[in-house]
Amino acid sequence: MRGLPYLLVFSVVTCFLARDVAAQNDLLPPDVVLPADSLGVATDSAAAQPLRVLTLHLEHGKMRRVLSITPRSDGMAAVQNLDGSTDYITLNKIQRVEDVLGMDRTGDVVRKGRRLGGTSQANRWKMFRQLAGPKSECGSYLITDAALLWRMSGSNGARYDQDKEQMVSLDYGYARNVSDAYSVGGTAFFQGDRERVRSGLRDRVWRWLGPKVSFDVGPGIVLVGNEEGEAGFKSPGFSAQAGLTLGGLGGIVTNVTSVAREEWPHYEYDYQLHQVVLRPKTTVRETNWHAGVRLSGVPGVGGTMALGVLLMGALIAISGSM
Repeated sequence: MRGLPYLLVFSVVTCFLARDVAAQNDLLPPDVVLPADSLGVATDSAAAQPLRVLTLHLEHGKMRRVLSITPRSDGMAAVQNLDGSTDYITLNKIQRVEDVLGMDRTGDVVRKGRRLGGTSQANRWKMFRQLAGPKSECGSYLITDAALLWRMSGSNGARYDQDKEQMVSLDYGYARNVSDAYSVGGTAFFQGDRERVRSGLRDRVWRWLGPKVSFDVGPGIVLVGNEEGEAGFKSPGFSAQAGLTLGGLGGIVTNVTSVAREEWPHYEYDYQLHQVVLRPKTTVRETNWHAGVRLSGVPGVGGTMALGVLLMGALIAISGSM
């Protein structure tokens, strides 16, 4: 495994970043519309487009004018306001839904669960999807991260440094949007370089800086691992990541891993004494910092598959040479 070409993993899957992963919208027959300027919405007269407007009559005599309404299975409805923003209301608070002609469309929305209005961000909302997104786009999503990392610094006890310069990290799990700005979830992770593999569990927290930009942190524990040479892994260890992701598809990530290993008594050549000496049993903690690139969503799955193909090829090559 010493010569495993990690860089090939990401060269194979970069083509996935060009895929259009936006959800498809179901277009409705056009309703009667009003000019945008007649609604008091500031627009450029040369590029002014007609707006489909719905009127919502709520409890306590309240009324709202919106561009679209999308009922959800959890008893909420996503509505797009005239300024393009999206928020949510409870379906049982809606007493009547009218189109621009004043026709009653309440049954279509409340009882039949149909979307009304033009194409909007709310129309693409899903309860669960593979691509990460804020609460305005989905309720929950799958975590499929594949990262290629380069070591930035090491600590005492680092051995075979050349074999630890690059590391692959895989995270698979589930996340749920708990507010407009935050998502929480958890993953099982796998990390490996040319000499060692480590795996465990990680908490994940996202802060959505915008509809397509997120910052996440993920502290975790290393539960299983192996060590190179005459040493054994001492559980548990610590591993944490922090990353910036664009469009739910990819971005940059940093990783810190701190693991203790128990080095068994063994003979080792001492370069200072210029002779072979017996090393006693010791416990050494090694801490390494890595930084690199991360693919998520469909590209993340592609990265995992490409890595699996390379590992299988390496194993076949090793077995064939024995």
